[in-house]
Amino acid sequence: MLQHPLLQLTIAVAAITLNLLLLCIAVGGIKFVHMALILSGVPLADSGFRTFRSAQEALDHELTPNQRISVLAKKWREERNFWIAAMAFTLWWCVRSPHAAYSTQVYQRHLCGVLALLSSATCAHLCYLL
Repeated sequence: MLQHPLLQLTIAVAAITLNLLLLCIAVGGIKFVHMALILSGVPLADSGFRTFRSAQEALDHELTPNQRISVLAKKWREERNFWIAAMAFTLWWCVRSPHAAYSTQVYQRHLCGVLALLSSATCAHLCYLL
């Protein structure tokens, strides 16, 4: 059965996008989402330690105003970096949750059904594209 080239392109883009957005790819046996969680979790732990350490340091009252501003700016940067790292880790964790739910056999059947609605091709042909 011949299909319109634009429809074939739409099906291919839908299959690639769904797999990439749900991160159903693996590099060297490690899924991309797990690599991203590790790569965002390590800076989170490091910045959390640095933020805690800088919060424990007491300000010396004998500092000049410029020195005091410098110390407070360092504390502010450490706390800002912690919140940025926390947001990155949280976002990757939120991506991981649907990935875990949709990586089951039920997801594959559902995806095949959705793609079958996009075209008149058979479900087996569509799943072969994935």
